[in-house]
Amino acid sequence: MITFIVNNDVHYMRARLIRDQIHHCDSQARFHLVKFLPSALTMTEADHLYDRIYESRGLFGSFWQLLNLKIEKKIKQNLDRVPFAKGDILFLFTEYELGNHYLVQRAKQAGARVFIVDEGIGTYIINNYPNLSAGSSVKQRVIGEVTQWIQHFTDSRRLTGNGSLYFPVLKDTYYDGYILFYNFPLKRSMPLIYLQYPEAGQEIPNLDPDAVIILGEGLHRYHISEQEYIDSLLAIIRSAARNFRHVYFKFHRCETAFQGRPLYQRLQDEMQIQGVRILDAARPEAIENIIPDLDFPPRFVVSYLCTALFNLYARGCQPIFTCQLIQERDEDFEVVKDLLSNVGYNLIRSYNDISPDYSTHLSQDRIFPADRTVADFYRSLN
Repeated sequence: MITFIVNNDVHYMRARLIRDQIHHCDSQARFHLVKFLPSALTMTEADHLYDRIYESRGLFGSFWQLLNLKIEKKIKQNLDRVPFAKGDILFLFTEYELGNHYLVQRAKQAGARVFIVDEGIGTYIINNYPNLSAGSSVKQRVIGEVTQWIQHFTDSRRLTGNGSLYFPVLKDTYYDGYILFYNFPLKRSMPLIYLQYPEAGQEIPNLDPDAVIILGEGLHRYHISEQEYIDSLLAIIRSAARNFRHVYFKFHRCETAFQGRPLYQRLQDEMQIQGVRILDAARPEAIENIIPDLDFPPRFVVSYLCTALFNLYARGCQPIFTCQLIQERDEDFEVVKDLLSNVGYNLIRSYNDISPDYSTHLSQDRIFPADRTVADFYRSLN
């Protein structure tokens, strides 16, 4: 049995790609899917490809949930329905949900092989923090103590990097490897398995060199102030509107709750003035699926540090990272800047560089491993 654990739509899409490659070389393989809900997971289009689907709340929903042993016990009992046996394979997307830790430990006890799967740029940010700590606030340290000693996840280390986000990480000895799709390093003591990104080279047709899409990320939730975030978006939008004929904007789903705020109203008013087309923030499809359907599929994609930038680079778009231009310093931004600089990526120096003349100065083989496929990897396990 091959089981995938997913926490959001990006994971869901990548699980589908991996599942299809395995099925192509082993038509007898059987697949299970574990969905953690509620989360940013809305896609269901591939559900029919799995023999069984399990849904569960996560164990790390909030600090107060961690203290509610009755709720946590009920969630664990629900997760106990997911079967594991010797010889099974578990593909885990995102390590930072304690429910995943619980399933990984159960799978290893049953004799299954467990692999973490690259979930995008966040994988390389979190696993390349220059300085990891037990928590930079009293709340984070308390969460760590509750996680280890009250919830009994004694093999889960508590790590923070940028001072505001908190990531539980399970000991490396539980994993048989980390599957990676980008040519970036990782600071982990387990086999690093670099595989060809499943959609690399499958270019979106009719990409328009005079069209750009800007992706919101809601950075004020964790990284910078709301004022700094909106000011930077305004600078991006004005430059894009000045230099491109067709400009699209997509709010991140997390931002729908903020759109009534004065700063967000100011942003939307400016986009209307600049003739920017705002895409439906509530549309459940990931941006990777939306772009091919646009009237003018944009060749250029602008955002701060989101995974879609590289996913769309694999499909022929030119990604323009802007996190290095944020004046408020954040450790995540510094890690991304270093990773990009090390592969020769052309970092823009001002918002005025957002134009049809921009080039990443990269070739796809600088970013994506070229040879070994998911199917090759799967065959090697048998």
